[in-house]
Amino acid sequence: MPVSAILDHGDGRSRFTESSAPKFMLLYRCESSERNVMNIAKHCFVSGHVQGVAFRHYTRQQALKLGITGWVRNLPDGRVEVWACGESGNLEQFCRWLYRGPALAQVVDVSCHSVAASQFDSFEITG
Repeated sequence: MPVSAILDHGDGRSRFTESSAPKFMLLYRCESSERNVMNIAKHCFVSGHVQGVAFRHYTRQQALKLGITGWVRNLPDGRVEVWACGESGNLEQFCRWLYRGPALAQVVDVSCHSVAASQFDSFEITG
């Protein structure tokens, strides 16, 4: 999927290709079913007691509730990795939820950074 960049003046009218836009001014889009909705993506790593407590299941449930697409998976080092794409406000709410997690989880740290968005049809548990 081609990535488009928008110069963030608040009006959304100035459009550039990824290669021509200033890197510090890039906002990335991912596919949205609604027109004119700015979607962003986050790549997160969640650490603590987050495996064996249904963290991935509840993460998927929360993502679907908020209209977030992407994936979640366990890592061999005990962390959980999340790639999430959605409307800015919903994605921020989703990231705040990652800090709490489900009742049996004990989240110690969440590290999220913005990434170029990808197109996903739903939110899946991949591993």
